[in-house]
Amino acid sequence: MIWSVSKHKAFRRCQRQWFYSSIYKSHASKDQRRYNAYLLSKLQSIYAWRGSIVDKIISEEVIWPLNRGVLPKQGKALEKAKEYFEAQLEFAQSHTLFGSRIRPSDHENFAALFPFEYGEIISEEDLAKAWDDISTAIKNFYSQEALILQLSKAIKLIPQRALSYQYYGQTVRAVPDLIAFFLNQGPLIVDWKVHTFGTTDAWFQLGCYAIAIVRCNSHKDFPSKSRINAEEVDLIEVQLLKNQQRIYRLNTEDINKIGGRIAQSIDQMNLVLGDIPRKELQPIDFLVTKYPSNCKTCSFRMLCWENEQWQELKQISFL
Repeated sequence: MIWSVSKHKAFRRCQRQWFYSSIYKSHASKDQRRYNAYLLSKLQSIYAWRGSIVDKIISEEVIWPLNRGVLPKQGKALEKAKEYFEAQLEFAQSHTLFGSRIRPSDHENFAALFPFEYGEIISEEDLAKAWDDISTAIKNFYSQEALILQLSKAIKLIPQRALSYQYYGQTVRAVPDLIAFFLNQGPLIVDWKVHTFGTTDAWFQLGCYAIAIVRCNSHKDFPSKSRINAEEVDLIEVQLLKNQQRIYRLNTEDINKIGGRIAQSIDQMNLVLGDIPRKELQPIDFLVTKYPSNCKTCSFRMLCWENEQWQELKQISFL
């Protein structure tokens, strides 16, 4: 079992949703239901999709050139974002996932949007708003002059790197948006957020990243060979639509609190899994959410509601 912040949140929201996304889905299975679960796990809301495009642009079109001391022009970044937006939108409109054998890795512009898969209408206004948010987020990134200057002084910038370590007998996985290494100071971890309201802070998520970078095996391209501790890691949450930053640093109490929270979450997951072999577990073995409204945005709704037992829940969810 792999533990991550996103899986932790899914488990708290709905145990069955967590099971579909963490245990049941399989990209290599000949069982169409398990492959369906894998494909449905790729679905994004319009809001999540706009954020993924912003992440892609910053990671691939800005950060990698910045490693060479070159900051691409804002206009070029926006132009590339528009290309991704239009190409991915076209793909999502033209393909449905359920029952297919589509391989996402075979398609450069793969995107899967929840409304299209579930037959919902996306208005032109919604799409225009999504593009406007992407444009605003990228422009606000470029307005973060102090942060960009700080990043330009790093000896290595590594975006979207998976960090894993063993904890409580399980693998803990974290994927920070950006890790910046410096010559004479601890690393910096940056998390880009594209949230309309930005009212919830990402302290726990960033704290997990700080612990992961300390406990994971050093990657070959990590420049620092010296041992660091989590208290030395600078953490910045950047709310790109609000053009605001939240800066964090952990202390010993924070580290213990986060570690305890992860351990408790792992224990709860192991408890519901029990001793039954993973391949024998079925979705019906897991509890569904207490809040039917959660079903409205669940990617696995199509699988979950195949069972007639949940038709009543389906009706309640859309009241």
